[in-house]
Amino acid sequence: MIKELPLDPTLYGLQDLFEQHFEEVYQGANPFPPKPDIEMYGKMESVGMAFGLFAYYEEIIVGYSVCFLAPNMHSRGFLTCNNDVLFVDPLFRDTPLGLRLIKETEKKAKEKGASMIVWNTPLNTSLVKILPRLGYNCIEAVHAKEI
Repeated sequence: MIKELPLDPTLYGLQDLFEQHFEEVYQGANPFPPKPDIEMYGKMESVGMAFGLFAYYEEIIVGYSVCFLAPNMHSRGFLTCNNDVLFVDPLFRDTPLGLRLIKETEKKAKEKGASMIVWNTPLNTSLVKILPRLGYNCIEAVHAKEI
């Protein structure tokens, strides 16, 4: 089951998943500890600029997709959905749950007025291979440097 829930307070109960997520993606090289600013997520959500979908196994959250909504500053009148984080517990990756979470995120973004959705994908994850099969084009590369 996938539900849209308020980011604040839902995110408070997911510290274990965040830590697992960040360790998998950054493999100990993340300069930022997984300490989300849940209050800011809640503020952004309260003005229509964020939403979160949560995947359940029975009564336990085993995955999440959190997105930001913002006007496209290069193309007036278009709203873009930028996925902030997407994670599914590895125990559930051999199920359709991850794909359902992506599809539900697309659907919810469209309901909220977005005309495009953007996913930033860590290079070492299966998402890099999955998104092109779902019709996504790689249009930019993101480079990061700690300063």
